[in-house]
Amino acid sequence: MGRDLGTTILVENTPLSFCFQPSNAILVPTWTTDDADTELLGLMALLDEVAYESDVRPILAKRCQMDELIPKPCKIESLERVLRETVFLV
Repeated sequence: MGRDLGTTILVENTPLSFCFQPSNAILVPTWTTDDADTELLGLMALLDEVAYESDVRPILAKRCQMDELIPKPCKIESLERVLRETVFLV
């Protein structure tokens, strides 16, 4: 898509969405139209931390550790297992 991955963050509820860029990912629980949901508010400190970085990936890799969550190579069957066993890190 031509985006600079150093300044791109994927906030997603499924590892399948970011299996090829796990260093850019923040995994969050699925939103279920709960008006009391404050999950995204919990990301504010992390987003503030990376806001002026030239490359967000080292910080996200350290804080979110999505590289460790995604099986190599990235396969649908492996991701299904990950989804069943996921502990959200946010």
